[in-house]
Amino acid sequence: MPDFGTKTVKSILSTRRFKWLRLEDVARLGVSLKKVQTFIVAEDWTPHRLIDRAGLRSMFMPKPEQLSLL
Repeated sequence: MPDFGTKTVKSILSTRRFKWLRLEDVARLGVSLKKVQTFIVAEDWTPHRLIDRAGLRSMFMPKPEQLSLL
């Protein structure tokens, strides 16, 4: 999953033992919600509308850049 390090995953797993995570809880862990929203399901968030987008790939791919010859 993009933007999740080992510390973040450990925090999520330890918190999930006691309660459901909300989207604002994930944001408090220091994760970029823009990158992660498509891949997570939280108590107050489901990615159904984002997954069905036609331009889903373009949201995560870097913008093309024109390179110079010299």
